[in-house]
Amino acid sequence: MRKSLSWLFLIIALLHFIVPVLPTFGIGESLGQRATAQGIGPELPPGPFFSIWGVIFTLYAVVAWRHLRAPSYTGQQIFLPLLLAGLGNLVWMLTAQILGANQIEFVLLLPILIFSWWGCYRFRAQTTGYNGTLLSLVQGACIGLFAGWLTIAVSISLPELVREVLGRGSSDAVWQSLWMSLLPATVLALIFTRYISQNWGYYLAVSWGLLGIFWNTYFRLEVHALGLMTLCVAFLFYRLARRVPLRAR
Repeated sequence: MRKSLSWLFLIIALLHFIVPVLPTFGIGESLGQRATAQGIGPELPPGPFFSIWGVIFTLYAVVAWRHLRAPSYTGQQIFLPLLLAGLGNLVWMLTAQILGANQIEFVLLLPILIFSWWGCYRFRAQTTGYNGTLLSLVQGACIGLFAGWLTIAVSISLPELVREVLGRGSSDAVWQSLWMSLLPATVLALIFTRYISQNWGYYLAVSWGLLGIFWNTYFRLEVHALGLMTLCVAFLFYRLARRVPLRAR
Protein backbone atom coordinates (compact mmCIF):
# COMPACT_ATOMS: atom_id res chain seq x y z
CA MET A 1 0.00 0.00 0.00
CA ARG A 2 2.79 2.40 0.94
CA LYS A 3 4.65 1.58 -2.28
CA SER A 4 1.51 2.23 -4.30
CA LEU A 5 1.06 5.64 -2.67
CA SER A 6 4.70 6.45 -3.40
CA TRP A 7 4.11 5.67 -7.07
CA LEU A 8 0.97 7.81 -6.99
CA PHE A 9 3.06 10.62 -5.49
CA LEU A 10 5.51 10.43 -8.38
CA ILE A 11 2.74 10.22 -11.00
CA ILE A 12 1.10 13.34 -9.53
CA ALA A 13 4.47 15.10 -9.68
CA LEU A 14 4.95 14.22 -13.37
CA LEU A 15 1.38 15.23 -14.26
CA HIS A 16 2.19 18.74 -13.06
CA PHE A 17 4.41 19.09 -16.13
CA ILE A 18 1.80 17.63 -18.49
CA VAL A 19 -1.46 19.31 -17.47
CA PRO A 20 -0.31 22.92 -18.22
CA VAL A 21 0.43 22.01 -21.86
CA LEU A 22 -2.98 20.37 -22.52
CA PRO A 23 -4.38 23.62 -24.04
CA THR A 24 -1.73 23.27 -26.75
CA PHE A 25 -3.60 20.14 -27.86
CA GLY A 26 -6.99 21.83 -27.72
CA ILE A 27 -7.95 20.71 -24.21
CA GLY A 28 -9.10 23.80 -22.35
CA GLU A 29 -7.64 27.31 -22.33
CA SER A 30 -4.25 28.29 -20.94
CA LEU A 31 -4.24 29.97 -17.54
CA GLY A 32 -2.33 32.95 -18.91
CA GLN A 33 -4.93 33.64 -21.58
CA ARG A 34 -7.76 33.27 -19.11
CA ALA A 35 -6.13 35.57 -16.59
CA THR A 36 -5.83 38.48 -19.03
CA ALA A 37 -8.96 37.87 -21.14
CA GLN A 38 -11.08 40.30 -19.09
CA GLY A 39 -8.30 42.85 -18.59
CA ILE A 40 -5.42 43.07 -16.15
CA GLY A 41 -6.27 43.78 -12.54
CA PRO A 42 -3.80 45.55 -10.23
CA GLU A 43 -3.19 42.35 -8.26
CA LEU A 44 -2.05 40.18 -11.20
CA PRO A 45 1.74 39.66 -11.48
CA PRO A 46 3.13 39.49 -15.04
CA GLY A 47 3.51 36.06 -16.58
CA PRO A 48 7.23 35.53 -15.82
CA PHE A 49 6.54 35.68 -12.10
CA PHE A 50 4.42 32.55 -12.39
CA SER A 51 7.55 30.69 -13.48
CA ILE A 52 7.99 29.94 -9.78
CA TRP A 53 5.59 27.07 -10.44
CA GLY A 54 8.34 25.47 -12.54
CA VAL A 55 10.69 25.58 -9.55
CA ILE A 56 8.01 24.18 -7.24
CA PHE A 57 7.08 21.40 -9.68
CA THR A 58 10.73 20.42 -10.11
CA LEU A 59 11.38 20.28 -6.37
CA TYR A 60 8.11 18.38 -5.93
CA ALA A 61 9.23 15.78 -8.50
CA VAL A 62 12.62 15.40 -6.82
CA VAL A 63 10.99 14.86 -3.42
CA ALA A 64 8.55 12.33 -4.91
CA TRP A 65 11.32 10.42 -6.69
CA ARG A 66 13.50 10.36 -3.58
CA HIS A 67 10.57 9.16 -1.47
CA LEU A 68 9.94 6.29 -3.89
CA ARG A 69 13.58 5.22 -4.04
CA ALA A 70 14.58 5.61 -0.38
CA PRO A 71 12.02 7.13 2.01
CA SER A 72 13.57 9.30 4.69
CA TYR A 73 12.04 10.12 8.06
CA THR A 74 11.44 13.73 7.03
CA GLY A 75 10.00 12.63 3.71
CA GLN A 76 7.54 10.37 5.49
CA GLN A 77 6.36 13.23 7.69
CA ILE A 78 5.59 15.58 4.79
CA PHE A 79 4.52 12.86 2.36
CA LEU A 80 0.76 12.96 2.96
CA PRO A 81 0.41 16.78 3.00
CA LEU A 82 2.44 17.06 -0.21
CA LEU A 83 0.49 14.25 -1.86
CA LEU A 84 -2.86 15.89 -1.06
CA ALA A 85 -1.63 19.37 -1.99
CA GLY A 86 -0.31 18.10 -5.32
CA LEU A 87 -3.51 16.20 -6.08
CA GLY A 88 -5.58 19.27 -5.24
CA ASN A 89 -3.38 21.43 -7.44
CA LEU A 90 -3.92 19.11 -10.40
CA VAL A 91 -7.68 19.31 -9.89
CA TRP A 92 -7.43 23.09 -9.67
CA MET A 93 -5.39 23.40 -12.88
CA LEU A 94 -7.76 21.16 -14.83
CA THR A 95 -10.79 23.03 -13.49
CA ALA A 96 -9.27 26.42 -14.33
CA GLN A 97 -8.28 25.36 -17.84
CA ILE A 98 -11.48 23.54 -18.76
CA LEU A 99 -14.30 25.20 -16.79
CA GLY A 100 -12.96 28.69 -16.10
CA ALA A 101 -15.26 29.21 -13.10
CA ASN A 102 -13.74 31.70 -10.65
CA GLN A 103 -15.96 30.67 -7.74
CA ILE A 104 -15.02 27.00 -8.02
CA GLU A 105 -11.34 27.81 -8.52
CA PHE A 106 -11.22 29.95 -5.39
CA VAL A 107 -12.87 27.27 -3.27
CA LEU A 108 -10.46 24.64 -4.61
CA LEU A 109 -7.46 26.78 -3.67
CA LEU A 110 -8.37 26.74 0.04
CA PRO A 111 -7.76 23.01 0.77
CA ILE A 112 -4.52 23.16 -1.23
CA LEU A 113 -3.41 26.05 0.98
CA ILE A 114 -4.32 24.07 4.11
CA PHE A 115 -2.47 20.95 2.96
CA SER A 116 0.68 22.91 2.07
CA TRP A 117 0.60 24.70 5.42
CA TRP A 118 0.12 21.36 7.15
CA GLY A 119 3.27 20.13 5.41
CA CYS A 120 5.22 23.14 6.66
CA TYR A 121 3.94 22.55 10.18
CA ARG A 122 4.99 18.90 10.12
CA PHE A 123 8.38 19.83 8.67
CA ARG A 124 8.89 22.11 11.66
CA ALA A 125 7.24 20.10 14.44
CA GLN A 126 7.91 16.47 13.46
CA THR A 127 11.41 16.69 11.99
CA THR A 128 14.75 18.33 12.66
CA GLY A 129 14.07 20.80 9.84
CA TYR A 130 17.15 21.87 7.90
CA ASN A 131 19.85 19.50 9.11
CA GLY A 132 22.59 20.53 6.71
CA THR A 133 21.86 17.93 4.04
CA LEU A 134 20.86 18.70 0.46
CA LEU A 135 17.80 16.50 0.85
CA SER A 136 16.44 18.48 3.79
CA LEU A 137 17.07 21.71 1.84
CA VAL A 138 15.07 20.39 -1.12
CA GLN A 139 12.26 19.11 1.09
CA GLY A 140 12.00 22.32 3.08
CA ALA A 141 12.20 24.51 -0.03
CA CYS A 142 9.54 22.45 -1.78
CA ILE A 143 6.94 22.65 0.96
CA GLY A 144 7.84 26.24 1.86
CA LEU A 145 7.64 27.60 -1.70
CA PHE A 146 4.42 25.66 -2.26
CA ALA A 147 2.80 27.13 0.86
CA GLY A 148 4.05 30.65 0.13
CA TRP A 149 2.88 30.74 -3.46
CA LEU A 150 -0.52 29.31 -2.47
CA THR A 151 -0.81 32.26 -0.08
CA ILE A 152 -0.26 34.57 -3.05
CA ALA A 153 -2.60 32.52 -5.26
CA VAL A 154 -5.45 32.80 -2.77
CA SER A 155 -4.79 36.51 -2.21
CA ILE A 156 -4.76 37.48 -5.89
CA SER A 157 -7.80 35.31 -6.67
CA LEU A 158 -10.02 37.11 -4.18
CA PRO A 159 -10.25 40.48 -6.03
CA GLU A 160 -11.11 38.73 -9.29
CA LEU A 161 -13.87 36.81 -7.55
CA VAL A 162 -15.29 39.94 -5.92
CA ARG A 163 -15.20 41.87 -9.20
CA GLU A 164 -17.14 39.10 -10.88
CA VAL A 165 -19.77 39.04 -8.13
CA LEU A 166 -20.14 42.84 -8.20
CA GLY A 167 -20.05 43.09 -11.98
CA ARG A 168 -16.93 45.24 -12.01
CA GLY A 169 -14.21 45.46 -14.62
CA SER A 170 -10.50 45.00 -14.02
CA SER A 171 -9.94 48.78 -13.99
CA ASP A 172 -12.80 49.58 -11.60
CA ALA A 173 -11.97 50.54 -7.99
CA VAL A 174 -8.33 49.53 -8.41
CA TRP A 175 -7.40 50.58 -4.87
CA GLN A 176 -10.03 48.25 -3.47
CA SER A 177 -8.81 45.41 -5.68
CA LEU A 178 -5.23 45.95 -4.55
CA TRP A 179 -6.13 45.95 -0.86
CA MET A 180 -8.27 42.85 -1.34
CA SER A 181 -5.06 41.06 -2.30
CA LEU A 182 -2.52 42.73 0.02
CA LEU A 183 -4.56 42.44 3.21
CA PRO A 184 -5.25 38.68 2.91
CA ALA A 185 -1.60 38.07 2.04
CA THR A 186 -0.51 40.02 5.13
CA VAL A 187 -2.95 38.31 7.47
CA LEU A 188 -2.13 34.85 6.13
CA ALA A 189 1.60 35.47 6.48
CA LEU A 190 1.18 36.62 10.07
CA ILE A 191 -0.88 33.54 10.91
CA PHE A 192 1.69 31.32 9.21
CA THR A 193 4.57 32.93 11.11
CA ARG A 194 2.79 32.80 14.46
CA TYR A 195 1.28 29.32 14.34
CA ILE A 196 2.71 27.26 11.48
CA SER A 197 6.40 27.75 10.74
CA GLN A 198 9.18 30.15 9.80
CA ASN A 199 10.18 28.34 6.64
CA TRP A 200 12.43 30.60 4.54
CA GLY A 201 10.93 29.20 1.32
CA TYR A 202 7.55 30.55 2.36
CA TYR A 203 8.86 34.09 2.73
CA LEU A 204 10.76 33.84 -0.54
CA ALA A 205 7.61 32.84 -2.45
CA VAL A 206 5.44 35.52 -0.83
CA SER A 207 8.08 38.18 -1.48
CA TRP A 208 8.34 37.07 -5.10
CA GLY A 209 4.57 37.41 -5.44
CA LEU A 210 4.56 40.89 -3.91
CA LEU A 211 7.36 41.90 -6.25
CA GLY A 212 5.18 40.71 -9.12
CA ILE A 213 2.25 42.82 -7.92
CA PHE A 214 4.56 45.83 -7.64
CA TRP A 215 5.90 45.26 -11.14
CA ASN A 216 2.36 44.98 -12.49
CA THR A 217 1.07 48.15 -10.85
CA TYR A 218 4.14 50.34 -11.27
CA PHE A 219 5.51 49.32 -14.67
CA ARG A 220 2.75 47.52 -16.58
CA LEU A 221 -0.31 49.51 -15.46
CA GLU A 222 1.70 52.60 -14.47
CA VAL A 223 -0.42 53.21 -11.40
CA HIS A 224 2.57 54.32 -9.37
CA ALA A 225 0.80 54.97 -6.06
CA LEU A 226 -0.44 51.38 -5.98
CA GLY A 227 3.04 50.14 -6.75
CA LEU A 228 4.55 52.16 -3.90
CA MET A 229 1.90 50.84 -1.51
CA THR A 230 2.81 47.30 -2.54
CA LEU A 231 6.46 48.08 -1.83
CA CYS A 232 5.52 49.18 1.69
CA VAL A 233 3.84 45.85 2.32
CA ALA A 234 6.81 44.03 0.77
CA PHE A 235 9.12 45.88 3.16
CA LEU A 236 7.14 44.49 6.09
CA PHE A 237 7.71 41.00 4.69
CA TYR A 238 11.41 41.78 4.37
CA ARG A 239 11.51 42.71 8.06
CA LEU A 240 9.83 39.42 8.89
CA ALA A 241 12.21 37.44 6.68
CA ARG A 242 15.27 38.96 8.37
CA ARG A 243 14.14 37.39 11.62
CA VAL A 244 13.93 33.92 10.11
CA PRO A 245 16.85 31.62 10.97
CA LEU A 246 18.12 29.03 8.51
CA ARG A 247 16.86 26.30 10.84
CA ALA A 248 13.07 26.49 10.87
CA ARG A 249 11.50 26.74 14.30
